[in-house]
Amino acid sequence: MFVIIGIVVVFGSVIGGFLMEGGNLHVLFQPAELVIIFGASIGALKSRARKNTWKFSLSCINYSQR
Repeated sequence: MFVIIGIVVVFGSVIGGFLMEGGNLHVLFQPAELVIIFGASIGALKSRARKNTWKFSLSCINYSQR
């Protein structure tokens, strides 16, 4: 459940901030933009989280797909 809430918060923050600055939403939804956003998010998590936290996060994602 927390994973879903986190994903919604990330997307809401990125899209909301982009629209607040007057950005065109069609520009944001391109494969390169999504790679940058997801890569930055995963990289930040990986660099700051301990190994057991990273494994727990992945196990939560795997558990939610059952």
